[in-house]
Amino acid sequence: MDEQRVREIVREELRQQTQSLSNEVIRELNNSLSRQIQAKAAAATAAPHEGICSVGKPGTNQLSVTGSDS
Repeated sequence: MDEQRVREIVREELRQQTQSLSNEVIRELNNSLSRQIQAKAAAATAAPHEGICSVGKPGTNQLSVTGSDS
């Protein structure tokens, strides 16, 4: 096997390993973000902010907020 062929094989193997590692990192980040979002949603549901956010008539882009967010 000549040197050029060995380089091609090594390059392809490294590319595959890099892609696999990238996919794994992305999967872990997605899982972590999902857990964080679920925790924040649960906390917001358990202890809602003081204040009410309501939307006006559909299509009017009206939004009103009352109360405080402390």
